[in-house]
Amino acid sequence: MLIAMLLSSVMSLSVLTEPVAPEAKAPEAAPAPEVGPTVKMIETGAEPRALARLALKPGDVQLVTMDMDMQMKMAMDGVASPTPRMPTVTFQMRIAVDEALPSGWWKYTCGITGLDVKATEQTPPEMATMMKALVSEMVGMTMSAEVDTLGHQRNFAVVSKITNPMLLQQLESMKQSLTQMSLALPEPEIGVGAKWGVETVATLGGVSSRQRTTYRLISREGDTIRLGISVQQSPGEKDSPIRNLPEGITGTLIDLAGDSRGELLYNLTSVIAKEGRVTGESVVNMNMEGQGMKAKVDTQTTIAMTIRSTGAADSPPAQPKP
Repeated sequence: MLIAMLLSSVMSLSVLTEPVAPEAKAPEAAPAPEVGPTVKMIETGAEPRALARLALKPGDVQLVTMDMDMQMKMAMDGVASPTPRMPTVTFQMRIAVDEALPSGWWKYTCGITGLDVKATEQTPPEMATMMKALVSEMVGMTMSAEVDTLGHQRNFAVVSKITNPMLLQQLESMKQSLTQMSLALPEPEIGVGAKWGVETVATLGGVSSRQRTTYRLISREGDTIRLGISVQQSPGEKDSPIRNLPEGITGTLIDLAGDSRGELLYNLTSVIAKEGRVTGESVVNMNMEGQGMKAKVDTQTTIAMTIRSTGAADSPPAQPKP
């Protein structure tokens, strides 16, 4: 799920800035310290109840394939701009648990082993070419992070060297939010029907957002749990500057609203979901200025993401970029 968010952020910014084709600059420092997740129990669910905890071990390897379809509509000063259909991006990931830390956390790495861009008849050839060039650099990219028994994430880092400045600035601006976007489990024992909420404040694509995720336990069989998930987003701070924009462009967030829903099948012996589908829509209103442009920009983005497991891996990992 982390990589899908990365791709959506990169594609959104590329569409927004394509008309002026500015030169990218180095990423800015994060404006505020990381805010960890706040987990609140809503209902503990029916009997029987049991604790839900991740149980990983070094050497575990998981292979997953993810499809992401993202479409965007944009208007400048109320006038709709042409927004061609974006291609679907499919990529493969290898997640390996590398080390059990003395503090009760595990360190893991996530490597992208393959990518494919699937254009439709409505996708302009130049957009497909641009997207292939952008995402192809991600093949072989490796990230690392640490996770505890409740699914809390920390110390997210990009291991590989990234040469694309736009991709680099998106990775840098998303480090805080990516560590907060995985499954967060509640402390109490839970049964079928249990509900809990997780609140975070994150920076995604240079925009600060407050996010509330609500989980509902649909079923449980041993270490396998099926969860319903809904995510609502609101501004972290209205009238705040949008960071990590290309050189010569400034922006101020007016408002944002997002809503996503879906189901995820999760095994507590794995880092990432085994299968699932999440769809959502977000609306962002902002003022943009620079490079001959001054306008109120409104974007509406829809995303459909599907993830499926391709099993455990016996093959060696893809070599990270030097």
